[in-house]
Amino acid sequence: MAEYEVAPARRPGVAGGLARHIVPVVTVLASALDTGSVQYADLRATMLAKLDELAAEHAKALAGGGPKYVKRHRDRGKLTVRERI
Repeated sequence: MAEYEVAPARRPGVAGGLARHIVPVVTVLASALDTGSVQYADLRATMLAKLDELAAEHAKALAGGGPKYVKRHRDRGKLTVRERI
């Protein structure tokens, strides 16, 4: 069963301005991650590069798939999805 502690909290409208509520006790987990290691730096750089690629693809999707596809749509006399909304 989880442990709980009672913590006072200031609440307007409650006698004396104090109310009591139950707050679960949170266990702090220890980490074995070494943020100063070379392997960590390499993996972090790789992940940041992937996130940049993802952001670029997201921006392209928001732009309607890129200029080539927007032009194709307009050449057919159509509006893009965002223009129709």
